[in-house]
Amino acid sequence: MSILGAGLATTGLVAAGATAASATGSPNNDIGEGYYASNSWDSTTGTHFSFGDTLSSVFVGDWDGDGVDTFAVREGNVISYTNTFGHVDHFEAVFEYGREGDQLVVGDWDGDGADSFGVRRGNAYHLRDEMSGGPADTIVNYGRADDTVLVGDWDGDGADSLAVRRGAEYFLHNSLESGPADEHAVYGRADDTVLVGDWDGDGADSLGVRRGITVYLHNSITTGAAETVLDYGRSDDGLIVGDWDGDGVDTPMVRRADAVEDAVLAAATAAAEGRSADLDAVTNVDGYDELWYAFQGFYDPPMTPSSIQGCGQDFNTGVIYCDVYADGHERPVGRAEVAPLGANEFEIIGYEIFADWEGTPQ
Repeated sequence: MSILGAGLATTGLVAAGATAASATGSPNNDIGEGYYASNSWDSTTGTHFSFGDTLSSVFVGDWDGDGVDTFAVREGNVISYTNTFGHVDHFEAVFEYGREGDQLVVGDWDGDGADSFGVRRGNAYHLRDEMSGGPADTIVNYGRADDTVLVGDWDGDGADSLAVRRGAEYFLHNSLESGPADEHAVYGRADDTVLVGDWDGDGADSLGVRRGITVYLHNSITTGAAETVLDYGRSDDGLIVGDWDGDGVDTPMVRRADAVEDAVLAAATAAAEGRSADLDAVTNVDGYDELWYAFQGFYDPPMTPSSIQGCGQDFNTGVIYCDVYADGHERPVGRAEVAPLGANEFEIIGYEIFADWEGTPQ
């Protein structure tokens, strides 16, 4: 029995805080292998998948130029990446770039629509236009060695360039050249976690900040009030932003240490074995008050749950929705609604048996 992460999939994100994740350069150093993505800031539901290890440093970018962002991981100076959005069993390519101690940055340096890597050494940036090892195509000095660096398409010309953060001040440059900043803005507070993305789909990146669970998004590189203010996720979530569906708008993804999969798997295993451990009464299956009985008593021949896939979560309520598959059936046979009670326990709060599954009810 297994739980499989459902498929999901920027350019223009950077979290400028010390441990935040970024498609534009900083790795996601938050702990967790569970990712929950949403295609709008208004939605609290999203697609859930697992990726990598709990401690993986994850980078996000559009490596193949298809408009959808996917993941890469780094170990030492070895980068592995995938063009598939969501859970994967293998990477498309693996290559070496830079030195083990280099800071990596990610961006579309040549405006061809595809992101690639660069390395930072002090205030020097060695940028490569292809997803492969080799010499840098562009070397540029910008800012100071102790600046926090951001990457984004500040002027909407299709190519990413650099910005540096000093406290709550931002110095943005619209080309990959040394020289003074083209734009300067003061935004948020010095201890904010900063996000970079295209919030309104106009082709230009701008800033956002996160304080606890509250996110403030601004649609221009100016001082002023945020156009969008909302609470999202939990305070201990890692927050990543990207264009997960290729619509040109960057939206959120949270990263969590994923006890979700283990707990749902334990519940499904108990159901398959005919045990009611860690299961509360199922309220919407007529005459049956345990999930395993819904599987093994409602159909002839009995079904055995084999996997729970396609899980999504309402981030505000914590409720998780999963499709349930049974042995010998290609399509899901039902949908479970579960809520976490603890690290290894879930409450089954609803269950729906699909009417068009391949079989005959008793």
